[in-house]
Order: sequence, then structure tokens, then C-alpha cells
Amino acid sequence: MMFCDMEGFTGLVEKLGPEEAYGIMDQVYEILIHKVHNYEGTVNEMTGDGIMALFGAPIALEDAPQRAIRSSLGIHREMIRFNDKIKQERKSIPPLKMRIGVHTGPVVVGTLGNDLRVEFKAVGDNAEFCLF
Repeated sequence: MMFCDMEGFTGLVEKLGPEEAYGIMDQVYEILIHKVHNYEGTVNEMTGDGIMALFGAPIALEDAPQRAIRSSLGIHREMIRFNDKIKQERKSIPPLKMRIGVHTGPVVVGTLGNDLRVEFKAVGDNAEFCLF
């Protein structure tokens, strides 16, 4: 599993205002989601400024840890390109940094909820390690 979190997003919102920060985060989510899917991962949670992604769930993948690492490297490469683009458009925006944690181990994966709201979740100690 992989957890991505944008460093300093709260400060960015304060500096730019919520509408412009939302537009930037929308573009960042586009990068994150595509790079996870490029390596057959599943985005199971979207936070205010990041994502949690699973590799090897719901479909088992023998090389799931390697896919998570490749995805994280792809995200870092794409964020460098994105920063270059943003820098040309708005010089006042500081470079955006993405923190990424990858952890492997057994977890229980499934849907939680009812007909009003359902979420695809990973539960267990190993799911928590990825967040730190």
C-alpha cells in the first residue's frame, strides 16, 4: 500500500485562497490517480491533500510491492514536471512536495458501509504503518 500527502498544502490554501488551491489540487489528484493506475493499483481513499492506494487488492498481484515503488517514483517524476509548469504560470507558488510512504504486509480489504455510503478499505496494523 502507498500513502501520498502533499507537504504544506494548508499553507498553500492560506496563500492562494481555496478556489485556486482547489484547482491545483485537482491537477495533483490527476497525477496521483493516473500514476497509481499505471501500475495496476487502486486508489481507495482520497484525503484533503493526498491519497491512499492499494497494490494487489482487490486483484492479487505477485509483484505488488514493486508496483507501489514504481508508482511512487513515477509520482515524484511527474511532480517535478508539474512544478516546472506551475513555476512558469505562477512564480509566487512555492514548489509542491509530495511525501510518499510505502508499506507491505497482510491487511483485510473489503467494502464497509451500507446502501447510503460504502467505502473500500484496508484494515489492520500494516495499513496504519504506511501513514507514519
